[in-house]
Amino acid sequence: MSTAHEYPDRWSSQRKAALAVFLWPLVITAAAVLWYLSFMSDLPEQLATHWSRRGPDGFTARESVPWVIAAMGLIVPWFTGALILAIGGRDGRHRRITVGFAAGLAVFTAGLMTLISWDQRGLADGSLARDTEWPLIAAMVAALLIGTAAAFTVPGHTEDDTRASGRVPSQAPRLDLGPEQRAAWSRVAVPGRWFWVFLVVMAGVLLGTALLTGMWLFTALMFAITGATALALSVFRVTVGESGMVVTGSVGFPRWRLPLEDVVEARVTTVDPFSDFGGWGYRMGMHNRTGFVVRKGEALEVERGNGTSWVVTVDDAEEGAALLNTLADRNR
Repeated sequence: MSTAHEYPDRWSSQRKAALAVFLWPLVITAAAVLWYLSFMSDLPEQLATHWSRRGPDGFTARESVPWVIAAMGLIVPWFTGALILAIGGRDGRHRRITVGFAAGLAVFTAGLMTLISWDQRGLADGSLARDTEWPLIAAMVAALLIGTAAAFTVPGHTEDDTRASGRVPSQAPRLDLGPEQRAAWSRVAVPGRWFWVFLVVMAGVLLGTALLTGMWLFTALMFAITGATALALSVFRVTVGESGMVVTGSVGFPRWRLPLEDVVEARVTTVDPFSDFGGWGYRMGMHNRTGFVVRKGEALEVERGNGTSWVVTVDDAEEGAALLNTLADRNR
């Protein structure tokens, strides 16, 4: 007589993400080192590895560069990837972001050093090396493309991962809504003046960098990427309706949806962006919280079936929480 046993999945989504965080930087860095070794004999004895406004002012022996590439491509991506997974690894979207970030960072750091070296082939002396603008641009574009692809090599969350198992608690706030009545609630979460001050300061810093280095194209690319990212991930429209809660970035993308089936309870809370999430915008917080935080104060918090929660700093959070609880309970 045999008895069937159910064993836990040894390769859970979190373990798969941890393995991907380890493997992507390792493979990328190994490829960069092998590529460097293939043309090392064509390089000057001392490679330019640091530049000032006047040109190269720091040099490294060509035999030492593979170790520099390995250190740059592995240490920081592994450390930051492990840290982010430890904080927010239970959320499928966070896992994908972490893997993509680790892979992209490895591409940028290891790839940049390799491209800078590639550009010095055939030179008699490293002091004759050109500036690093094109290697910087190529490394950044490659990091964005490969990081995006790497993010989708790990699973996100499935419906069963986040599904709530019971009814909304009786003490949770609700609206007096009839069985056939429909309702919707929508608000825009806009950051305070300090966010706009930050954008102006960032633009000033990048302008100063361009004036000092002469790398106008790279600086313009940096401003476009950071500015668009900051706007997309710091201004949100929050909507509660029959499909659940939807959070949309200011440009219509990205878009996050929390279905009614996932809602354990919606409540009003108070948030300090820095102490709770380490800053503004789309954030990963402690205790498996995902934050859409643009200011200090009132926020709508929604607990999901897997113990994670979403937090959105928005006005009139009490009405949004009450409607979401009502619709979620009616959906059970």
